[in-house]
Amino acid sequence: MGRHNCEIQVLTAMREALARAYDMLNTEGVSNPERLHYWRGRIEGIEEGIRVFQHHSNCPQSGIGPRFIA
Repeated sequence: MGRHNCEIQVLTAMREALARAYDMLNTEGVSNPERLHYWRGRIEGIEEGIRVFQHHSNCPQSGIGPRFIA
């Protein structure tokens, strides 16, 4: 059970980081092409990290599991 809680905490933190990156993309990237490129790359990396984590996670289906990431 301890491992499951740890995995949920990690996945939640990764999703929070993704939300912050999207906020920064919408704030900084609107008028600055260099920052737009930076934040898009960061978002892609976080999304890939979430996909890898979910694929190798032992979390049962509890509402925190996989979701679509475009």
